[in-house]
Amino acid sequence: CVSNPSRTDPEPSGDDQQDLLPPYFLRAHVDDPFERIDRAIERIGSTQPAPESATELPPETQVDIWQRLVDRFEFSSCPAGSRAEQWAEWFGERQDYLGRVMVRAHPWLHDIAEQIEARDLPGELALVPIVESAYDPFAYSHGQASGAWQFVAATGREYGLEINEYYDGRRDLHAATRAALEYLETLNRRFDGDWNLALAAYNGGQGRVGRAIRRNRSRGRSTHWSDLGLPRETLAYVPKVNGLGCLFRSPERYGWQLPKWRDQAQISRVELDGPIDIVQLSVHADLDLTELVALNAGLGGHLTSPTGPHHIIVPRQAAERVRSVVPELDQSEMLIWRQIEVQRGDTLSQLALRHDTSIQALTDANGLSRDGFLRVGQVLRIPDGNRRPVDSAFADRYAELA
Repeated sequence: CVSNPSRTDPEPSGDDQQDLLPPYFLRAHVDDPFERIDRAIERIGSTQPAPESATELPPETQVDIWQRLVDRFEFSSCPAGSRAEQWAEWFGERQDYLGRVMVRAHPWLHDIAEQIEARDLPGELALVPIVESAYDPFAYSHGQASGAWQFVAATGREYGLEINEYYDGRRDLHAATRAALEYLETLNRRFDGDWNLALAAYNGGQGRVGRAIRRNRSRGRSTHWSDLGLPRETLAYVPKVNGLGCLFRSPERYGWQLPKWRDQAQISRVELDGPIDIVQLSVHADLDLTELVALNAGLGGHLTSPTGPHHIIVPRQAAERVRSVVPELDQSEMLIWRQIEVQRGDTLSQLALRHDTSIQALTDANGLSRDGFLRVGQVLRIPDGNRRPVDSAFADRYAELA
């Protein structure tokens, strides 16, 4: 989110369509093919095959997950001839594309629906990651936004996402969903309950939207989102979400069939006491490593962060097995971290020498520049023994996957 310059997808033809195209994203893991991740996610969802119709669902889950979300739709509108209607038709004609997006979304939808209902938010917000990233947790924009919800680092941290050398919460769909919904709630309050203005601010920046409103108001002009002097991308962004809302609300109108999936969790979040090696976990718990990587896109490598957050996302049916295996994992290869407090006169070189580490290790571990200013009382973390993650015996197996 927040105004990222983007290329357009080259698939459709016609110059008049260029501003109606979804953004083209880089990949955070460029050597990890889309298809491999999608197949892994599809395997997770296929453990509970989707029925042909909602009437085939068992009584306890008669409402399928998408209908549960559609029932909460509030603001999407597609007047005849509008950009939103064009978008509804555009997406409805690209069933293969939407099918791939639905595969990526499937494992996360139950949790997203739970969060939307708990916060009493409109169901259309579950469509935002379709526009932002096609529900790709590895998406990385030219504007340095990352993850399915496309957070830039500053906004992600502001809304509680941890970002360090081992873990990027923007790519953790479980964590990023909570941050994104909180951010959207904040924007909605700022713009007096107008969800279209909130969406415009999510894409273009709340400061820019606020200034555009004040400018129009001072000139006696309309403050409707479509009348504001906003970037072209933002003026296309709001109709995209509205168009998807109309498509999902009335799929038959656009020749599309809304997926019907059981309203059941597909994944589980397993809390950990400390860091683990996910390759080691996959071996001991008999889990597909590609699935673990796909579900834990926030990890920067094969180790979970030594300083937290300490959790792992696994297929729901494997959760208890993982909980039983974790205590048996060999922790001898893991990094150990200590905390020190900066004293008067301390410098990076002195601290590195005193604690048998390097300046580079200190700066990497604490987000400092090599000439970074240290404050008396500042708490720093130090990798004990100066060992790095690549020291793990499982590093090569992870490298083979990537």
